[in-house]
Amino acid sequence: MKFSAEGQKFLQISKDLLDRLEREQAQNIDKAADLIANAIAQDRLIHLLGAGGHTWMPVMEFFYRAGGLACVNPLFDLGITVYNKAWHGMLLERLPGYGKSIIDYYSHFFKSGDVIVITTNIPFMMVTVEAALECKKRGLKVISIGSKEWQEKAPRDLPPRHPSGQSLVEIADIFIDDYNPYGDANIKIEGCVQPVGSTSNIADCYIVQRLVMEVVKKLIAKGVDPPIYRSGNIPGGDEYNKRLLGKYIPRVKWL
Repeated sequence: MKFSAEGQKFLQISKDLLDRLEREQAQNIDKAADLIANAIAQDRLIHLLGAGGHTWMPVMEFFYRAGGLACVNPLFDLGITVYNKAWHGMLLERLPGYGKSIIDYYSHFFKSGDVIVITTNIPFMMVTVEAALECKKRGLKVISIGSKEWQEKAPRDLPPRHPSGQSLVEIADIFIDDYNPYGDANIKIEGCVQPVGSTSNIADCYIVQRLVMEVVKKLIAKGVDPPIYRSGNIPGGDEYNKRLLGKYIPRVKWL
């Protein structure tokens, strides 16, 4: 059985997207990996924040998984996840002051010069713009993953926008474009008004894995042993990971 024409189109869109990321975002990924590797070489944590909803998925891709960095500190706020009832979480994403409150709460984990990665398909979202501005005030370096197309095409008076008009495109020290299309879906199916087939998390999770690879290469070049988890489901995996957990459980809230 073959995929439908729509399925074949979605597959090709996804392949083309990943190829485009490799061609056009390699320099930004490399610069971001430099920041992260330099921070890890100084025994710093790498902080992570999602804008809300499904933008938490690439944060989870970073955190506590086989082949992933052990020194990452997610700033999970359940209020802006789908676990807090989806629409309720969306309302909180747009609430002035909420992003600042997240950073205030987690600020005791920060040191000036630390790196935070903010995943936000829509880079003008209230919560992440506030959070990024607060992080910059505290001396953190901001890497953001999101879509310039959303910034350029969305109406200026759209409710989720930060009132300053700023976005992560301008605020971040390094912005990695995930090419998420305006409207978030790619495939039109006859008889359905709303397009389907979102590629945002395909792109974002790919970017996360590429960042990890480049960070590991840079750490090895520096003579630093990369703190990478093994699968706990292979022989010796649990024992190997206990060393890393012993180091980071006192420092990472969600371990």
